[in-house]
Amino acid sequence: MIEQYRRPFDEILHSPESIDQLGELDIELALCQLVGPLVFARMTGLRVITHQDCTRIVEGFIAAQTGDQPAWVEASSPNQ
Repeated sequence: MIEQYRRPFDEILHSPESIDQLGELDIELALCQLVGPLVFARMTGLRVITHQDCTRIVEGFIAAQTGDQPAWVEASSPNQ
């Protein structure tokens, strides 16, 4: 059952495009970083995660791996 949910992440994170952008990743840790916020929100009932939330989680993950600012941080910067 876990394989069913994990497969799309493995395909994306092992893709040449992903490796070019993010480098070689510890896939299990990457899964924890990406899925952890979703599971936490669901388990605690803290909030319903929206598509925008998912986008921000992924952008934050990419930013952490590449050292770039997520687009939503740049857009909310007071200097722009």
